[in-house]
Amino acid sequence: MKKSKILMLAAALAAVACDPAGPGMITVESGACDLVVNCSYGATKAVGQSQTAEIKINNLSVFVFRTDSGHKLDASAWSGSGESSLQIRCTIGEKIVYVLANAAADYTYQIRCEADLLALSSSLTDNGLSNLFMMGKVTQTLSGTSCALTVPVMRLVSSVRLEKISNMMEANGYRADNLFTVNAVYLTNVVGTWALDGSTDPRTLGESGWLARLEKQPGSLICDEAVNRVVNYGQELNEPHTFYAFPNACELKEDPVWSQRSTMLVVEATLDGVKYYYPVAVGPLDANKQYVINNFIIRRPGSNHPWEVVHKTDVTVQIEVMPWSEPRNVNEDI
Repeated sequence: MKKSKILMLAAALAAVACDPAGPGMITVESGACDLVVNCSYGATKAVGQSQTAEIKINNLSVFVFRTDSGHKLDASAWSGSGESSLQIRCTIGEKIVYVLANAAADYTYQIRCEADLLALSSSLTDNGLSNLFMMGKVTQTLSGTSCALTVPVMRLVSSVRLEKISNMMEANGYRADNLFTVNAVYLTNVVGTWALDGSTDPRTLGESGWLARLEKQPGSLICDEAVNRVVNYGQELNEPHTFYAFPNACELKEDPVWSQRSTMLVVEATLDGVKYYYPVAVGPLDANKQYVINNFIIRRPGSNHPWEVVHKTDVTVQIEVMPWSEPRNVNEDI
């Protein structure tokens, strides 16, 4: 009897040593649950890029963590079926459930706690026009042998859309036909990596974490380098362009020596045989928001370099900012 009590005490002490919660704080859960996780998302219609592509799911990961100390992994699953739901078997009780859509890899083999997951980052080059990374989190108490849970997901990137370019040259000498050609449209000074825990600070992010520093860099998400359309005076180029970039609240700079700075939308054009640039700041950029330029009106020759911001008298731009899920109008005149 005495020996039995000693063994029971030893087992209890061992349990306490493995659980950092300590005596009196150990959460005992029993029972398994077949959990169906659905991810939901909202998107306004995008110009120059289909809504279907922006919400397309190519793979889905679900991670279920306990809420006790350490937030250890309870269960995880990955699917490359392209479906927006996934079934996973976990235990009942209060859980933290994460959903990743279009992750760069199957991380289920390397995640053992919530901290492991939040230590990951997303690279813009791992995203695609129909492969935008999305993420969501819900804390929920699970009960019963089966249940369903909806987790709203959001994109880490923001969307920059240019709908129309207009040639409204003020000087008569620039109004002749075939004098003005739009060559390319692109983003510069683009944040290229983002931590899942939201800790990324573009102001301190090194050069390797940025794309298109000062100048054009090919890439489907940030550049259309082959527009090459003649736009005569009084006409419009109605070929919408949609680009994507991670959040960036850095200040505007025009120094030709690169340093952390605001993301720019650049229209590159040729006027009377001379190359000009029309860069405008589109920030601060926030995740999962759209920045829509309804009309990019060009009135005079632009800058000589893509990092030199044009004057307000040379180009008129109005930016409309809206969440991807719930449209709202916030106009910013530049």
